[in-house]
Amino acid sequence: MAYATLADLQARTSTANLTRLTTTLGDAPALDQVAVGLALADASAEADSYISRRTPVPLPMVPQALVVAVCAIALYELYTRTDGAVPPEEVKDRALAARKWLRDVAEGTVNLGLSPVAPTAPADASSARFGGPGYDRLGGAAFTWRGR
Repeated sequence: MAYATLADLQARTSTANLTRLTTTLGDAPALDQVAVGLALADASAEADSYISRRTPVPLPMVPQALVVAVCAIALYELYTRTDGAVPPEEVKDRALAARKWLRDVAEGTVNLGLSPVAPTAPADASSARFGGPGYDRLGGAAFTWRGR
């Protein structure tokens, strides 16, 4: 599932630029929607490879930050699809920032803003183990709450 559309990409760069990037040398200038769709699908698959470390994919809703990241990566890939093509620094920097953001999502330092899924109770609630923030690695409370 692509997390961004042609319209999303056109909102971030001109149609003329997309036409230039997708026109094969020697052909009449025309926007190759298949090439754009492939770049968006590839960028979305790359995003899934990071996101899947934290949440099931494909996502039920697409956060705007993810649309921006996918578009940045797809645009970079469109620039570099020709051997020896060098994208502008701004395009390169945005793609690098998008990939860093996706790594941060994978590491859990950035939140996608999706509603968390309510955990299900184990069949035998007495065997439930606690852990995560606020608990030490043996399951005991690592800190205590103080009243006012």
